[in-house]
Amino acid sequence: MKIMKKNPAHKVLQRNLRYLEEKRFGSKFVTVESPDDSGVKLSMRRHSQEFQNTILRYKEKQTMFDEQMNVLTSRRKMLIKQLFPS
Repeated sequence: MKIMKKNPAHKVLQRNLRYLEEKRFGSKFVTVESPDDSGVKLSMRRHSQEFQNTILRYKEKQTMFDEQMNVLTSRRKMLIKQLFPS
């Protein structure tokens, strides 16, 4: 679980999502990595549909990561109960 949390791809995902959600002032254009391909840079207007779709895609990827972490957490709890019954 610690390895997954420290995964560089996950860190980039979190950073870009936070950046997009907090982007309220400044330039009308935003440049950020694509949520599907980290080698591609997207440049878009702040209040465009593409901007909203990019935020949604980042949130989907974050949700998938959270689900994986929940599965691992439940497996861990189950294994702890099996190893150390009360």
